[in-house]
Amino acid sequence: MLDDEVHIRRLQHRLQRQGTIELQLWLSPLVKALDSCDSDVIKLVEQILMWEVPDLIAMQTGQRPIPKELKLWLDI
Repeated sequence: MLDDEVHIRRLQHRLQRQGTIELQLWLSPLVKALDSCDSDVIKLVEQILMWEVPDLIAMQTGQRPIPKELKLWLDI
């Protein structure tokens, strides 16, 4: 149980350190969603953290479509 909590805290920390402040704010719903310890959310965040910052910014600014799995959390 403790290992899972540590893993979630690390993911939250990494989400909060992604590039610009605007990008961090855009990803903030996922930081909160991790509190649920939902395995689908954890997998989604792990996937996001493998993407390059320019790809995330392109999604944030609408230059690239947001994957359907993320729309629930990040679609503005």
